[in-house]
Parts: sequence; structure tokens; C-alpha cells
Amino acid sequence: MVAAERGPGGFTGVRVGLATALGLGMGAGAAVWPVPSLRALALHAQASPGLALPLIDARKGEVYGAVYEAATGREVSPPEVAPHGTILRRAADLARGAPVHVFGSGALAYGCQTAVPAAWHVLTGWAVATLAARAWDEAGRPAEGPPVDPAYVRPSDAELSHRG
Repeated sequence: MVAAERGPGGFTGVRVGLATALGLGMGAGAAVWPVPSLRALALHAQASPGLALPLIDARKGEVYGAVYEAATGREVSPPEVAPHGTILRRAADLARGAPVHVFGSGALAYGCQTAVPAAWHVLTGWAVATLAARAWDEAGRPAEGPPVDPAYVRPSDAELSHRG
């Protein structure tokens, strides 16, 4: 099994990562299992109370973010792209007084991180592999993986230029 993050994230990085995973999977005869980047990043908080709010810098004054129950990884609010303040307010509303752990490249870029270990700000291969292995096990370890599709949360600059 080959694990790959499917985004959200930088358009080129997501495409190159998925293409590389597909090539490796084809060469090895292995299933490719894509996992959401934000969900993988949220795994850092799995031993913590409250909510996890991983943020990835989306540039242009925005972040990709989603809210998860820290201990279980259950998605509370789906991935979105917005200014960091918008996503922080949504997380605070959902927390109902519980702690919210804010981390990731987007949190660092806008100075809104909470007190977490420095390692939490970086997506790791361990987290991507852990989520992919869980999904593969739950699916009965099939030889074929699910469709490998990127999770773009906003249109690319090329798409916006083409529409305009």
C-alpha cells in the first residue's frame, strides 16, 4: 500500500505528490490510499482534550482549515479556505469552552498558533501512513485503492483567469 496526501494544499505539490504515489503504486503493484492533509495534521493532537484546528497556509491572506475532535479525529467542521480569523471564530463557536489547539503552517504564518510542540506544525509521513493504513484495514486490505482525486478547496489561479 502506498499512502499519499490528497490536499488541501498547494496545487502543484498536491498534483506532484499524487502522481508520484500513483507511479510508485503502479510500479510496486500496490494500492494507493489518499488521505486528507488536514486530517493527517490533526493526528498530532490525538492525545489532547478539546478540538484540533490544523491550518495550512493557502497564501493570499487565507488558510486551509478544518475542525476535528482532538481525541477521536472525528471531523466537526469540513475543510475550507478563508482568512484565519474566520476559521478561528468558527472553531471557537464549535468548542463551547473546550480547548482549541491551533497549529500548522497557516497558524505560524498568521501568528495564531496555540502553545503546542513545534513538531505539530509539520505534516509527517507517519500521520499520512497511519490514516492510510487505517482506511486500508477498514476496507479489508483490497488490492485496489479508492479513486485518487485531489482535494482542492478553491479554484486555481489558472481556473480563475480562464473564467474571468
